Amino acid sequence: MKILFRNIHLYLSLASGLVIAIVCFTGGVLVFEKELDQAWHPERFFVTPPANQQPLPLAQLLEGVKATDPKAKIGE
Repeated sequence: MKILFRNIHLYLSLASGLVIAIVCFTGGVLVFEKELDQAWHPERFFVTPPANQQPLPLAQLLEGVKATDPKAKIGE
């Protein structure tokens, strides 16, 4: 009888451990979703400017933002 209970305990704990591991893994993926997306698809988030082009002045960028959305709040 003792061996039967040991086997039942063993297989139930293996099954529940597998379920817990899957829940923890999927929870970790959800927590780090943004970071993983940036790591797997960096071309969506980071732009490299052309080598021969200079950055635009801040005043010109502010005018462009105000032209597209006059109600925009611009902070530093």
